[in-house]
Amino acid sequence: MSVRVDPRDRPIPFPQLIFLPSNQIRFVTDTSRWSGNPQAESLGLKECEQVIAELSDFSRLRLKRSIYLESRAQPAIVRSAPERYLLRGSTEETLNEIESSIRTGKLVASLTTGKSDAPMIGDSREKVRMDIAYELGSYARAIAKSAMNFVCAAVGRDLARSPDLDALRTFINTGSGDLQRFVNFCFGQDASTQATAALGFLARPGYHTVFASGSGGAPNVFFFLYSRLFAIVKLSNSPILAHDRQVAALFDYRSQTHRTFDTRRDPREFVQAFFPDAMANASA
Repeated sequence: MSVRVDPRDRPIPFPQLIFLPSNQIRFVTDTSRWSGNPQAESLGLKECEQVIAELSDFSRLRLKRSIYLESRAQPAIVRSAPERYLLRGSTEETLNEIESSIRTGKLVASLTTGKSDAPMIGDSREKVRMDIAYELGSYARAIAKSAMNFVCAAVGRDLARSPDLDALRTFINTGSGDLQRFVNFCFGQDASTQATAALGFLARPGYHTVFASGSGGAPNVFFFLYSRLFAIVKLSNSPILAHDRQVAALFDYRSQTHRTFDTRRDPREFVQAFFPDAMANASA
C-alpha cells in the first residue's frame, strides 16, 4: 500500500485501487477518520465510487508515475487529492497499460460491469472481482486484542476481566470508539525520541518484546517488533495496574519460544533479563 505519514508518525493509507492476481482489484482506504460512525462502511463505499467517477473523466485528471523496483509490489492507482493520482508499477510498460486503461475507459468499465478488460488481471476471462479493505482501524483493533490477550495470559485474568477495560473490549469487538484513544502506532519514529529512548532496554536483537507497565498511572502495553517500538496500547485511564509492577515477555521468533518476566514474581530475574550489565556490576 502507498501511505502518507501523519504528524504522529502513523502511516495512513491513501485511497487506492490495487491490482491483484485472479482478476481481483482491491480498493483500500482508511476509515479510522470515521471511527465510531455506524455509517463507516457506506462512507468507504461512497469514497470508492468517487474514485471511479473521477477516473471516468480522463481530461480532468492529473497523473504522476512512480516505479517500484520491489517485485512483490502490486500495480496500483493511488488518489492523493481530488482528481490527482499516482500510477504505481514495477515497469514503464505496466504504467503505460494502466494509463491506457484509464484513458480508454476500459478500467472504469471493468469496475462497473465486471468485464475482464482491465490491465494486469491475468489471462483468465473471468469477471473482474472487486472488494474493499479498510485499513489501520483493523490493524489497531488487532494490536489492541493482542494487548488484551497478553494481559490475560501474563498479567492476570482478573485484571483482563476488569470493567475498566470495557471500552477497550468494545473497540476490539466492534471498532466503536476513536482508535487514537487506545492505540499509538510508533513505527517510523526517530529512535532518539524520549519515549523510545526510555524504553530502549526492551529492544532485544533476535526477539519481539511485549511489555505491560502501570508506571505513570494509566496502564499501557508496549510492542517491540524486531527490536523496534511498534505500538503502544493504552488499556484504561484508571490506574488498575500497580505502578511498580512490570511484566514483559521475550519472543524468540527463530526458535518460536518465549519467556515471561514479572517484577512481582521475581524482580531479580526481570532485572537480569533486561539489565544484565547492572547485575554483573552488582555481583562484582
